[in-house]
Amino acid sequence: MGKKLCRVVQAIEVLVTEMNAFGFKYQQQVPASKQWRQTDHNHFELLLWICVSDSFDVDSLAKSIAELLPKKSIAESASKKSPLDILQDALRGHMYLLVLDDVWSREPDKWEKLKSCLSQGAKGSVVLITTRDEGVAKIMGTVKTYNLAALGDDFIKEIIEKKAFGSQKEEERPSVLVNMVGQIVKRCRGSPLAAASLGSVLRTKTSKEEWKAVLSRSSICTEESGILPILKLSYNDLSSQMKQCFAFCAVFPKDYEIDVDKLIQLWMAHGFIENQKEVSPQTIGKRIFNELVSRSFFVDVKQVKVPIKKYYPQMGPSGSGCSDVGELHQLNLGGLLELLQLENVTEEAAKAANIEKKEELRELKLKWTVGCEDDARVLEGLKPHDGLQAVRIESYGGTTFPTWMCMLRNVVEIHLSGCMKLQWLFSCDTSFSFPNLKEFTL
Repeated sequence: MGKKLCRVVQAIEVLVTEMNAFGFKYQQQVPASKQWRQTDHNHFELLLWICVSDSFDVDSLAKSIAELLPKKSIAESASKKSPLDILQDALRGHMYLLVLDDVWSREPDKWEKLKSCLSQGAKGSVVLITTRDEGVAKIMGTVKTYNLAALGDDFIKEIIEKKAFGSQKEEERPSVLVNMVGQIVKRCRGSPLAAASLGSVLRTKTSKEEWKAVLSRSSICTEESGILPILKLSYNDLSSQMKQCFAFCAVFPKDYEIDVDKLIQLWMAHGFIENQKEVSPQTIGKRIFNELVSRSFFVDVKQVKVPIKKYYPQMGPSGSGCSDVGELHQLNLGGLLELLQLENVTEEAAKAANIEKKEELRELKLKWTVGCEDDARVLEGLKPHDGLQAVRIESYGGTTFPTWMCMLRNVVEIHLSGCMKLQWLFSCDTSFSFPNLKEFTL
């Protein structure tokens, strides 16, 4: 969020001078070459950023803002109050900078309701609104609207070179291509998105002829057409497989936060990823996603490390790990959960773990060291949510699997190994179907 705030602050020098009445202090800095200008955020206690987009539901917006606040700011009695009251109490006496990004609603009543709540902050608090609708700016603005100008040619050139040449050192870049960057800058007309998209297309082109072909293929960016020709040019340059994967993303609503791992699993389930020898579908999917990111088809991509939770149940207090699987009921788990030495788990402890409520789990791995006849009741108690994408079961001692396995409609992978006593997958009267299944090993 800090980088995003820096990019906003660098473009609002004029607005800042008019906000002095609110206590917002800003020291003019000399711009440095090839380095974003920095601003001092210590003036504010709270830095908050919300993408509003098409929807301007006051309660939902207040709830989203409150979720960004430190937990200590929310009173214990907050659960009994409305979202607006919770936000008002949490902001009272605190100096904050709130960015309401991409606002489209022209409903002044809703804005007045939210503004009344936001006014409880300390003197010097600032609400910055971005919009592409001048009517919205007039309704929500309390100071003169600041219209963002086109980005300077030097910045556009920097974006294009970074995208087109990647990590190449300046002295290693082909001079004939470097000399063509100026022509490309003019075609972008100050649009950073156009520069990023066009630079990404040129990254795979290594000759003067290829660069000329790209420039002659479209009118690029004009006042009438905006950046759409460049985005279309970037899309047309994708492989048919990438086009199919990107087109699938239309199922997600605007500004939706996409889980990349789940997206790749969906691509696989719909057959968009072609099988290749010695390369897993997941690896191919990640390559496709990273290429789409590099071409600016996805924005604000965050790297999140998902921990692998391993638990080694023990019958006694000695040993490492979790002494009772039932202790898992109070943990919010996601990603891969691996339970080992399940011969030490009782049916009661398995049920108490409440695995079914852990909806962020993507993969479940269950392993016994030695199978026994009680394994079936333990496995029944470890029922996961029906959105699980992969399940692995090793050395299970039961003769059949519980009915919950038939309910995994979104499962992509099922791996069963060492289940020596297994006689049939499910009981004879059980019907099952796995429409998204891509891998099954037994």
